[in-house]
Formats: sequence, C-alpha cells, structure tokens
Amino acid sequence: MPYPPGPLKESVQIYERTIKNIEVDLERLQKMMKKTLKSDKDIWARVENLMTRQGVGFKTVALTLGETQGFALIKTKTVSVQLRLRYDKERKRHFNKRANEN
Repeated sequence: MPYPPGPLKESVQIYERTIKNIEVDLERLQKMMKKTLKSDKDIWARVENLMTRQGVGFKTVALTLGETQGFALIKTKTVSVQLRLRYDKERKRHFNKRANEN
C-alpha cells in the first residue's frame, strides 16, 4: 500500500515494525510455554489429548491450564466443556467489541 512520504508513512512503518515485534515475541513465548509443558510428561499427555479435539489448539489448552491450576480443578468432562464455552463466549464478545469500535 503506497503512502506519500512524510509523517504518515513513517507512522505506518513504526506500527508495522511494532506489530512484527509483538508477533515474534508471542511466538517465542508460545515456544517457551510448550517447552515448559513438555517437561512434565503427564501434563503434556493431557495437553496433546485435548488438542485432538476440533477447535481446541495450544492457546486454548494453555488458557485452560492457567484457569484450572494445571487441570487440578477439572474433575469431570462437564467442567471442561463449561470452560470451553466460557472461553468461546469471551472471545466472541471481544471480537464483536473490536468490530463495533471500527
């Protein structure tokens, strides 16, 4: 997308670099999280099992781990489903809010 020279072009370049840096940092954090989880074979087996479900990826499982103290609070499948539904509802509300702001 061509921009005329000047402050607008420089601002866009700064924002693009910032976004790229954030993406790189997020990828690095995700790798660190995976390395940490893989160090506990029991937890990692559960993580892999959950990621086989449709629509459940590493980020969803990591969020669930954080909210349930490493799965300690999940006693039944119902709790797991409730967490997933709550996460989906929060994510939908977040995206709807962002769409309404634009």
